[in-house]
Amino acid sequence: MMIKRTCRLLCFVGLLFLLFYLCISTTVMLGGQSDRVLRQSQSLDEGIVRLNCSAVRGAKDGCCDGEGQRDQDLGLVQGRRDPAITPEDPLFVLILSSLPRSGSTMLSEALSTLPGSVLFFEPLWIQEKTTCIDNEGCVADFLMDAFKCTYAEWFEAWLRSKHLFFNFFHPDVRKCTRKGKRKDEECFSQIDVRALCRDAPVRLTKVIRSKLTFLENYVRDADNFKVIYLTRDPRGSLNSIAKFNTWNQDPHERCQSLEDDLFAYDLFSEIYPSKVLHVKYEDFCLHPENKTSEIMSFLTGNHTIPQELRDYLAEHMSKRRGIRNMSTFKDSATEFQAWRNKITEDLLKKVESEPACASAVLKMGHRLFRSTRVARDLNISLFL
Repeated sequence: MMIKRTCRLLCFVGLLFLLFYLCISTTVMLGGQSDRVLRQSQSLDEGIVRLNCSAVRGAKDGCCDGEGQRDQDLGLVQGRRDPAITPEDPLFVLILSSLPRSGSTMLSEALSTLPGSVLFFEPLWIQEKTTCIDNEGCVADFLMDAFKCTYAEWFEAWLRSKHLFFNFFHPDVRKCTRKGKRKDEECFSQIDVRALCRDAPVRLTKVIRSKLTFLENYVRDADNFKVIYLTRDPRGSLNSIAKFNTWNQDPHERCQSLEDDLFAYDLFSEIYPSKVLHVKYEDFCLHPENKTSEIMSFLTGNHTIPQELRDYLAEHMSKRRGIRNMSTFKDSATEFQAWRNKITEDLLKKVESEPACASAVLKMGHRLFRSTRVARDLNISLFL
């Protein structure tokens, strides 16, 4: 009898020991995995924000520390990253919107007030009717040639001929326009576009004709390349697009592009968190200084808004002026949802019944109205 009890006791103790061992082993194993995930995450983040000296153009001896990090040029002061942006090490900023009439002109024009910057306004316009526009490598390389100022001569000739687009490029161009109602061709001819580009510490490009996924290679590999992804409620964009008879007004095609880019952004923001930033037109209109401060922090590591940019916001976002389709003078507090009082019943139902549009609207955190009666009731918030 004692032997049986002893055996049972030993078996029970052995079982407890086995359970204890399994628990300890599992904890250690999970802890090791967590450490590995943490180290991988830290490695990814560091890979994004650190620049290896061997890849820096014109890197000088002594610019790196023992680990090859360019701390001095990144301006690490008291733990804060505040990059020194220079023409030798410029910042490339792509402002991409899935749909036209989404505020990309205003946002890009605002950022073009950054000291010494240049802005390539819709360079893909010239490629829209070619096979390049649907080719990932062609689109990405074409845009990067503009950023690097290595574009072809024919591109510059086209840019100069598109006075509306060229006017956004640099203040020197706008000075020529201000000389009189008739454009001063002699003044334009004296502008060295490539030299202005090469001397620019900040090089901006605004596009509505590219897919976000087309830029992944440069988002991943180019340390100085950042993307601001701008969205607007598709009902507002499509209501504005309806003014232009020759533009594609198909809600399915328009919203499918928007939904694809939203999905791509979600992936990019997980993998390359310091390289992409989502800006909602509605947020920018309602809180222009707060969103601009966030943009500056994303671009430079410093949330301070330069005075020129602050002046632009004060001048352009407080009162609507002009009736031009591309006017950037808005009463931003009401502009973000002005479409609610303008959209027709037919267009509203057509857009909201399109699955891709409805999905995008809800993903943005906006309300589906179902009728213009509800849409026009501004006591009902746009936001869910």
